[in-house]
Amino acid sequence: LAHIKAYQRPRITRLLTHRGQDIERVDVSEPASISTGIAARYATAVYELAKEGKDVKGLEADIAVLTTAMAESSDFNALINSPVYSRADQASAITAIAKKAGVSALMTNTLALMADKRRLFVLPQLLQTLREVIATD
Repeated sequence: LAHIKAYQRPRITRLLTHRGQDIERVDVSEPASISTGIAARYATAVYELAKEGKDVKGLEADIAVLTTAMAESSDFNALINSPVYSRADQASAITAIAKKAGVSALMTNTLALMADKRRLFVLPQLLQTLREVIATD
């Protein structure tokens, strides 16, 4: 192993076919970086709005509530990760859960928007990014 200077993960592509014809090559090697990028954009917007509204402490409380929900509820995790639920079902369910849990209007609206855009799967990365942004500011 000493002779190997650096290991680079090979780019993985998948050839899609339709009725026996090649139609496209799709890069599937970086799904984590895509999720991180999406989460960073949402985190920046949410943090700026919370800061503008002087409610960063409320945002920290929301992060704690949502982190606990992900840690303790397999149903919650299924809701944010499963493609089986429609956008409308995800949005109404996440809104109801957030309101019942006492999550702020800002975060509730963000979660509803994420559901509408089929982005709830990035919630864990969003919460982590928000923690990091709050810590550095």
